[in-house]
Amino acid sequence: LVINFAIEVAYSGFPLNDERLRAYVNEICRRRHGSKFPAEGVGKIWVDRFIERHHDRLHKYMSRPLDRKRG
Repeated sequence: LVINFAIEVAYSGFPLNDERLRAYVNEICRRRHGSKFPAEGVGKIWVDRFIERHHDRLHKYMSRPLDRKRG
C-alpha cells in the first residue's frame, strides 16, 4: 500500500519527502491499530530503512534547481 502510494504521487509530479512519507505511514498505522500504535509514530530512521528494504522499487533523489541560463 505504501509503496504503491509513493510511486503514484511521484508519477504525478509530487514525490514524497521523508516527513510526508512518515506522516502517511503513521496515519495508516493509527487507523489500523488505534491506541495500540505509539503516539510518537514510526521511528526517526524508519523511512531510510523502509527505502533500503524496498530498494528495488523506491529510491531517494535530490532535486536540483533549473539552470538559470535555460530558465
